[in-house]
Amino acid sequence: MAPRNISTTRILLPILLSILFLPFCFCTKERHYDPELLAIDTLLQTRPDSAYIRLEQFDTKRLTHKSDTALYALLNAEARYKNYIDDTASSTLKKAEEFFRSEKDSYNLMRTLYYKGLICQNKGSNGEALVAFDEALENADSSQLFYKAHLYQAIARGASIIHDNKMELHASQEAYNLFKKLDSIPFIQESQLILGKSLVDNNNMKGINFIKEIVQQSWETKDTILLKDALTYLSLAFLHQANYKEAKQSFQLSFSLYNINEIPLKDKNLLLWAMIKDNTAPDSILNLANSIMTEYSKEDVTYEFYESQGDFENAFKSLKKEYVSYNRQYARDISSDANFLRSIFKEKRLHSVQKELGTTRQLILWIGASFGLILVCIGLIIFLIIWSKNNKIRNAIDTVGILTQSLNEYKQNITDSLSKSSPTLDYLLVRLDNLYSEYYRSPETQQNSKGVMCKIKEEIEHIRSSMDFWKVWKRKLINPPIIC
Repeated sequence: MAPRNISTTRILLPILLSILFLPFCFCTKERHYDPELLAIDTLLQTRPDSAYIRLEQFDTKRLTHKSDTALYALLNAEARYKNYIDDTASSTLKKAEEFFRSEKDSYNLMRTLYYKGLICQNKGSNGEALVAFDEALENADSSQLFYKAHLYQAIARGASIIHDNKMELHASQEAYNLFKKLDSIPFIQESQLILGKSLVDNNNMKGINFIKEIVQQSWETKDTILLKDALTYLSLAFLHQANYKEAKQSFQLSFSLYNINEIPLKDKNLLLWAMIKDNTAPDSILNLANSIMTEYSKEDVTYEFYESQGDFENAFKSLKKEYVSYNRQYARDISSDANFLRSIFKEKRLHSVQKELGTTRQLILWIGASFGLILVCIGLIIFLIIWSKNNKIRNAIDTVGILTQSLNEYKQNITDSLSKSSPTLDYLLVRLDNLYSEYYRSPETQQNSKGVMCKIKEEIEHIRSSMDFWKVWKRKLINPPIIC
């Protein structure tokens, strides 16, 4: 019986599919975080003081993974901020930012950028802070209302510093709406104060009513800290409205809640200005001015006081000091923002080049891999075609062998019956035997060689060209001998 012919497609298809899908079978790496750091992270959301103590006691020798180092830096920045420690250096967060960015960990990247922005605000880099806050918002999803609200509030404060009133109003409105969704009264009250100030800065006097509501609430609950802030915001709102009488009264009420040495110099000068504009009794004005001179210096008293007294020399000195102070502040801010923009430009150029290089490398890798796969597939196809062809030849030769064996048996029967041989059968058997043996006498490596195949072809042609043979063989087939 001839060997069964195996379908080339059934063999080739599974192999090709396995090769083609091989590049897509790669392992996913899991982020490793120390369980102690994860526990501190959880505690930090409810008990920041206790979390900070545990973080201070954490053995930094355990930071053997990049993930742990990044998380530790983030938790340290968050814990210090929540414990009212104002840092001014964000370098420790740089590696954390790089790690979370490379890992596409949007949640921790958002947190890192938020605290980086707060640190930048502390050191006066407001441009850099706003960029960090904006990117943090891009990484915050819709479920992270708490962080989004705080981010908008931080943006509102930053916009207020650079006097971008429209940005301040938009951000404060977003923060207020988000805190209302969270239903947290302290945060709602704080955000309402900032929104009220933003409305006033944009010449919307409805903001005064927002601030008055918080003044009333804090007065009823005897929340002194909130009341101080609310009265300060209200005083500034009245000054913006040029309502000097109400501004003076709000400042005086606010000062009554402070110790005399705790009152900021800026607020004292604002009260002095409101008193001058409201035509307050000269003695009261002079007493407040003298207290500022005693605590600070003559140049620290607002120039409006000296101008009202006709003392233009001291007015000039006061104005000059104020100018120099503001000039230094603006120069520092401009320099900081310019350096930041320059560093951003360099980082973008570097990132662009690295991205282009990475894309080129990846393209070359995929082209090489694809070319390799194509070569493997072509090799497999050629191998299977040759293998299939060899099988067909081998099967045909084996069939010839079986036919030869059957004819030999048939010849033996005729010889036994007629006591003589058949020349026709002898001729056929010689040719078939030559055809069969020519293949298997050859070495296995040469069985498909051109020479062997030509000899087999010659034997087949001999059988085909022998017309006498076919005529005799036809008569034999039509009138077979009777075997008794």
